[in-house]
Amino acid sequence: MRYSFSLVCFAACFALSTGGLLGCGDTEGTGGTAGDGGSGGMAGTGGTAGEGGAGGNGGMSGMGGTGGMVVDCAGMPDGTECDVDSICLAGVCGLSACGDAYTDATALEECDDGNTVTEACTYGEMSCTVCADDCTNQPGAATYCGDGVVQARFEDCDGTACPATFSCVTCECIRSGIVDMASGTGYDFSLGTSGVVTHGDFYFLFQSGAVRFWANNVGMQGLVDVGVTSGALQDVPIPATGYNKQGVLALAGHTYVSPGEQGEDDWFIIFFLNTVDSTNANLTYVYVNRP
Repeated sequence: MRYSFSLVCFAACFALSTGGLLGCGDTEGTGGTAGDGGSGGMAGTGGTAGEGGAGGNGGMSGMGGTGGMVVDCAGMPDGTECDVDSICLAGVCGLSACGDAYTDATALEECDDGNTVTEACTYGEMSCTVCADDCTNQPGAATYCGDGVVQARFEDCDGTACPATFSCVTCECIRSGIVDMASGTGYDFSLGTSGVVTHGDFYFLFQSGAVRFWANNVGMQGLVDVGVTSGALQDVPIPATGYNKQGVLALAGHTYVSPGEQGEDDWFIIFFLNTVDSTNANLTYVYVNRP
C-alpha cells in the first residue's frame, strides 16, 4: 500500500508542475508560453476599422485595422472627400484643384469658373468682379466706349480720328448728314455725291402719281422700309431680308435701310425721310459699317 500511494502522489505532482503551479513540496513549475494574439480585421471600403482579433490563452489582443476612404464616387455629391486631397466630381474621384469648376472652400477657393484664366469685364461694363486665375474674386479689367482705347471688336474710334468726311459718334466712324434728292437723281453715300439715276446706292423718282426709292440699276442692292423708329439712326437694327429693288414707297416719317452698292461690303445707309413730294425727298442719313 505504501508503494501504491507514493506512485499516485508522484503522478499528481508531475501533472501540477507542468501546468506552472507548485509541485507537492517541490520547486516552482515552469510557466506555460502565452498564446499568439489574433490578427486585426481588414478595413472595409468606406467603412469603420475592423475589430482586432481576440487574444489567445495568455496572449495579447491583435491591433485593429485602419479606417478606409470613400473611393467609389457613384451617386456621391460633388465635393465629397474620396481620397487624400481628392474629391468626387461628376461621379469620379480626382484631385481638387483650381479650375475644376467646383468651388472648394476647404482649399480656400472663393470661386471656380472651370479655368485658370482671369477674364475681363464684358465690353461696356464700367466695372465688374471676375474669378481670377487663382480662384479668388478680383476686380476685372473694364473696357467701354470713352476709355480712350479703341477696342477693335466693338469700336472704330475712341478719342481718335476717323477717315476724312467721317465723324466719331459713340465710338463709331460714320458719315452722316442731310440730303435733298430731286426726282430722277441718285446719291452715292460713300462719296457724298449726287448724279443721274444710275449713280450711287439708290435713286428717287416720282412716277405714275407715286414717289418711290428705286435700286434696280447695276451695283444697287435694294431698300427696305423699317417703319417708324425711335432713337439714333445708327442704333437701328439691320434687317437680314426684305430688300426690294423695284420701287419702295417713300413715306415721310419712316426709316429705311439700304446696303451700300456692290463692293461696299458690310456698309449700310440708314435714313429717315423728313419730307417728300413729287419733286424732292429730304432725308437724314448715317452711312455705317455693320459686319
